[in-house]
Formats: sequence, C-alpha cells, structure tokens
Amino acid sequence: MKRFSGCLALVIATLLAGGCASSSRREVVLADLMRDIDAQGEALAAPSNAGDRPDAPMTLVPNSASPAPANTATPAGTSMETAPAGNYMPLDLALGGGALTIQADSVLRITVGEDPGLSGSYPVNGLGGIQLGYIGPVILDNLTEDDAAKKISQILMSREFHTATVTVKILRPSYDQVRISGAVRRPGLIKIGAGDEVSLNNALNQVGGITDTPWRTKVKVVRGGLRSILSPYLPGEVYDLSDEKRNPQMPDVMLRNNDMVLVYSKVQQRNKGLPEEPRWVLVLGEVSQQGFYRFEPSERFTMMNLIFRMGDLPPYANDKAIRVIRADRDGIEQEFRVNVREIMEEGDPELDFPLQSGDRIIIPARRISLF
Repeated sequence: MKRFSGCLALVIATLLAGGCASSSRREVVLADLMRDIDAQGEALAAPSNAGDRPDAPMTLVPNSASPAPANTATPAGTSMETAPAGNYMPLDLALGGGALTIQADSVLRITVGEDPGLSGSYPVNGLGGIQLGYIGPVILDNLTEDDAAKKISQILMSREFHTATVTVKILRPSYDQVRISGAVRRPGLIKIGAGDEVSLNNALNQVGGITDTPWRTKVKVVRGGLRSILSPYLPGEVYDLSDEKRNPQMPDVMLRNNDMVLVYSKVQQRNKGLPEEPRWVLVLGEVSQQGFYRFEPSERFTMMNLIFRMGDLPPYANDKAIRVIRADRDGIEQEFRVNVREIMEEGDPELDFPLQSGDRIIIPARRISLF
C-alpha cells in the first residue's frame, strides 16, 4: 500500500508538473492512471537479473501443452430460467443464448485467410459434416459459427499451417428458432423449419404447456427478442389465455424466427403486495463484474442494496454520477443521475434510489483534472 501511495504521488506530481508548463487543462481517467501504476509496480517487482536471460524463442505454432482459453459461450437452449441459480448472471452468459448451430442441410460460407483456395460455400451433409477441399471431411454438427471456426483452425494448424485465420457464416440455416420462457414446464428454444412459422398454441405444447391455470396466465411476445439481451424488458404483444368468463382461450398468434415468448403467472404473491416475478438490472462500466443482478420479490430493490450485492465499487469508479437508464412501456428511455457516495455515506433510506426491473446502470470512470 505504501508503494502504491508513493507511485500515485509520483505519477500525479509528474503530471502536475507537465500540466503547469502548459496553459491547457488536462483530464486523466483515474482508472487508466491506476492501471499504469499497477503495471509500473509489476515491472519494479520483476527480478533484476531478467536482462541477463536470453529472449524466449519465437514460435508461430501454439504450444500444445498450453491450455486453450475457456469457451464462455452459452450453449444453445440456455436461458435465464435454465441458467445457474443465483443472483448474478455474467454478461457473457446472458449474451450467449440464441446462437444458431450448424445442422444437416445448412449452407456455410467459410473463409481461410492463409489459403483462399479453401474459401467458399459448403453444404452440410446428413452427418453434419462438410468436405473441406483437400483437407477432407470435417464434422461440424451442432456447433455455433465461432466454435466451427475454432475447430477448422485447429485442424488446419495440425496440417502444418503456422496460423489459420478462419471465419464461418451460416448462409442458410436448416431451421429457425423461437424461445419460450417463464411459467412453462420446459423453458428453452424450439426449432422450426427455415422460413416457417409456428402457432403460439403449438409452441407452448412443445415446451410442456403452462404451469398455472389459463385465467391466471398472460403471454408477452417480443418480436425478434432473441437479438436483444434486454428482451424480457422490451415492449411486446400481450395476450390473455382466457376470456372474460375465465374460459380457456388461445390467441391466434403465429411466431417467427427469433421471436421470444414470455409466460407470466398471476401467483398468490399479489395478495401480499409483492411483484410477481424476480427483478433484474444490467450493470455496465467500471465494475469488477458486469452483468445482470437479480432481486427476489421479497428483497429491497434499491441502489443501496445493489451496491451491497456487488460488494462496493472500485476506487476508480465515479460514484457521484451513476447513470440509470430506464425505458417506459413505449420504449422511450429516460436517464437519471444518482450520487451513490452520498447514499452510502449517509445510510439514509430516504436518500436511496428505487430501481425498476430492466434498468441499465452504467458506472462511469472517475476523472481527475490537472493544471
């Protein structure tokens, strides 16, 4: 800590000295400054005889003993309902859902930077494989575009390629997909024929049906919702599953590729004055863990409680100007500025800022002005 304070004082003194020689005002992002200090500290901590050692030999082929980076993509079919239990969802997990996978009868566009002769369009056979030129058959069944590119790259590098820059694009999928989430027995993705439609009734049957009675259930259809990580909070088409006399009534609604269906149940929590569903907010910016944070209906849903759940803010975050972006039912966004430092220092619930499900909370970086 003493070394950090000394480095910080030295860097700020240097920047101040440079700023005094100039008439223009200078702003430095504190996060960048602190990262530079950390890097300098690591350099100072390095062994002094490092310069006596020869440089490591350069290699164009990765070391097979080195572990491959972990694949953070979410398998197709994963949804908020099927995600690991807990009150936090990393951003990569939230972004992973809804990716198309390669199936029989798909058509792929493959490019290989190092050998354009291998680039071209490839039909996928009944086994989920392609004939990749002189490389031979490659099985890509049920892989995403990114995973297929990685697999082809690994195969090429095992065939004496020093590097292999590969991209894979599904030109024609063999199926389309719709997601069903919420109060159904088996929430997840359902597949339909490419360019086809499926009725809402058929789609609900494919996921095992609803978990509550029709008269206590509503359905919201978000068109193209699979393309947005905020689809549960976007406006959509809302339908009842019963008529005014509580008789079951299925709306005549057709679903298309990338539509999302959210099924809500009017549970008895309404008698307690509690929300019917867990609440989620998306936190971005200068935080250690960006992603979705979940609050149960019984939990206080405020900025102070969110900060407690996140484990406080890093020192380079600007806690005086937290941005909260909120969309109304028409999709019109409104922005609020929240002084979290004052809320946390005072600890007064009257100063606390209430959150709403679907809020985007952006933590800006702190800046320091140098003259």
